[in-house]
Amino acid sequence: MVSARLPRGAREYLLGRAETLTDTILSCTTIFEQWGARRVVPSTLSYADENHNGPDSVTFAERETGKNLALRRDLTDQIRRIVDAELAHLPVPFKLYYLERVWSQPRASSPRATEQIQAGVEWIGPQAGSESELLRLASRIATGFDDQKPTMAIGHADLRRFWLESLDLVDAVAAAQALDDRDLSAWAAAGDPALPHLPILTVRSVSDLPEETPAPVREIVTELARLVEELDQSIDAVIDPVVRPDNEYYNGMFFVVSSGIAGDPWLRGGRYDGRFSKPVDALGFALDLDPLMDAADSGRMSLSRRPRILWMGPGPAPDHEDYRWVPVEPGMTTPRDWAKAHGLDGLASRVDNEVRIEHIEDGREIDRLPATGDD
Repeated sequence: MVSARLPRGAREYLLGRAETLTDTILSCTTIFEQWGARRVVPSTLSYADENHNGPDSVTFAERETGKNLALRRDLTDQIRRIVDAELAHLPVPFKLYYLERVWSQPRASSPRATEQIQAGVEWIGPQAGSESELLRLASRIATGFDDQKPTMAIGHADLRRFWLESLDLVDAVAAAQALDDRDLSAWAAAGDPALPHLPILTVRSVSDLPEETPAPVREIVTELARLVEELDQSIDAVIDPVVRPDNEYYNGMFFVVSSGIAGDPWLRGGRYDGRFSKPVDALGFALDLDPLMDAADSGRMSLSRRPRILWMGPGPAPDHEDYRWVPVEPGMTTPRDWAKAHGLDGLASRVDNEVRIEHIEDGREIDRLPATGDD
């Protein structure tokens, strides 16, 4: 009998990898809820239509109506529906978050549709000046995953328009393309002769801009620089003065986080006041967890992961959240070998009023904890 294979693009998370993913999700959940967000769990299904039923969609017919259903490709439309219809009665401001699987759309880093785990937060009706708080939250999430400093590039939806409308361009179409391509020589040929050295890459303050920079651009960069200064040094925050947002619904500050891994940028967000039907301001961001899992597998990142310990007893395992406890079972004649084969990190047993945890390889002591539970 031939074992059934997974469908193309499907993903499974087994044993240790699944436990690492669970700990990572728990870390995100804790941070989101500390920030004041409440969870929503959207449906896995939606009605397929011409706009969202691409060639890589997974669809099937609803028996009662004959309409085509599709596995969700991302959470954007479902969150919009929830805010517009299900939560429209709530007074603002309020915050929500989600942690769900999606059947993702192909991207440059992943040319085929695949199962992905997508997380995100939405802040409906934020107060003026809330961008700084959102960036600090995104920074806290990002730096919790990366041993090295991740890079946060901050832009604004109006910057490109102000550049292109305020300058005397030789060729407007070619100049816009030069910005998209980050091609300084093409800009020098098609842009404004007075600004042949437009900062195509990134800046950190308004002082990095040419003196001839249009006043509207200088004003926005000055405000973005203030946001950068308010972030701590755990993230490398820069300003991108010419970038265009990936999604047309961004209408103000937006940002991306990159870590030099496949799937970059793996966190994206900003202001999108016109995204919902109700006239309300909104901020938020979304992140993809699977590129982080892949990077952790290759040693590029260190994700949230509690050490897994085989509990030898006697009695129940201690009530200690820093470890994941796996109880020894009857029939384990060589518990240490079993624990090694299953990728566990240590063994623990109770001695008098203490719990001793030892390393799985050499038996050296890792930790001592007060004993808990029934004697």
